[in-house]
Amino acid sequence: LLKNANIAAAGVLPMCQDTGTAIVMGKRGQNVLTEGGDEEALSHGIYDAYTKLNLRYSQMAPLTMWDEKNTGS
Repeated sequence: LLKNANIAAAGVLPMCQDTGTAIVMGKRGQNVLTEGGDEEALSHGIYDAYTKLNLRYSQMAPLTMWDEKNTGS
């Protein structure tokens, strides 16, 4: 993993994290008010992280019990 992180840090290849799936958990207190658009703001943050930090944004989809396909998304 450290070697992979060094290669990704150089911008040569994307970081190969676990599955390419972003899992986001957020909490907002009762006294925190926003003007809406929270989902859109989180989506933009995830997009920025994947593009600026050179993360791999692909997922494997199961085809059969033994075969998988890279979705490229």
